[in-house]
Amino acid sequence: MKLLYLILIFVFSESCNGDQKDFNAHKLRSGKVRQVWEKANRIKLPGFEMTELYSELLLHDEMLMEHKRTRNENDDGNKDAELTERLLAIMEKYGLAGKKPAYDGRKDGRMKHRFLEDPKLDKLWQTVKKNGKFSDEELQTLENEFQHHRRKLYELESLKSEISDIDALHDNSVEKQLIQDTRSEKKQKVAELYGDIAEGYERLSLKAKQGALSADSVPFTEPRVAQLWEEAKNAGFSDEELESIKEELNHFQIKVQKHLFFKDQLKNSVEKIDNYGGHDKAPKPQADTHSHLQKKVKELASKVKKLHHRISQKLSSGSQDRGEL
Repeated sequence: MKLLYLILIFVFSESCNGDQKDFNAHKLRSGKVRQVWEKANRIKLPGFEMTELYSELLLHDEMLMEHKRTRNENDDGNKDAELTERLLAIMEKYGLAGKKPAYDGRKDGRMKHRFLEDPKLDKLWQTVKKNGKFSDEELQTLENEFQHHRRKLYELESLKSEISDIDALHDNSVEKQLIQDTRSEKKQKVAELYGDIAEGYERLSLKAKQGALSADSVPFTEPRVAQLWEEAKNAGFSDEELESIKEELNHFQIKVQKHLFFKDQLKNSVEKIDNYGGHDKAPKPQADTHSHLQKKVKELASKVKKLHHRISQKLSSGSQDRGEL
């Protein structure tokens, strides 16, 4: 491995005399890895650091591609998390990570049970461990969800840092004019992440409550569904009517979860398509799958929106009728 590392440094050093951007675009296939390299170019790291960084990114890119080739449906996500943390470590090493998340050390290659980069999240996790009635398996599943939320927080900070780097460029610079579209895309991703993080935290809070209380008192883990259930309970419905509403909300929650599942699938597909250089360059099976996922996510988003509106109207009408009596 060390020999390969030295060879890569030598090859890259020799290649720097040519068109560096063309060379990089051909060699780095992962969109995330390319973004790290592009950021290094923007902030103009010293030449030797650029050489070392490129060799590390090239190796990481190979690891990502190998994982994508060998990944199977039974993958528990640990390898994805490992690779994500490895890339973050590379970024931190070269000062490309923006705000550095706080860690509480590692044990057996895994992060200890703390989420210090977000005190609110960390407090919730400590509450889960102290007061929860989860089995070991349920607690492990919930920890994975907390880890997923943590990675979203880190991704948000990283994107905000990249936008700040772009904004710091001189307004009249050719480089800034060329990457305005990239900035717009990053701003859109930031807005989406803020929404995902807010809803994700609320979902984790509801699951934590389910562990501390009885499942009957907190029967829903999706924030929108739980909010509707609270409205229903406070609207004066009879027990029989509440039971009917509860069944309807169960159906609604399944739709919401299905939509979230396909949204995650689409995010993974976006990265795969990006690795091929875009939808038009991707093999037909992958391109067709991506188009199918886009259509599915759009359809489910529409269904979720309509269901939410219909149930909200029903609860509102029921509450008004009882107010008139």
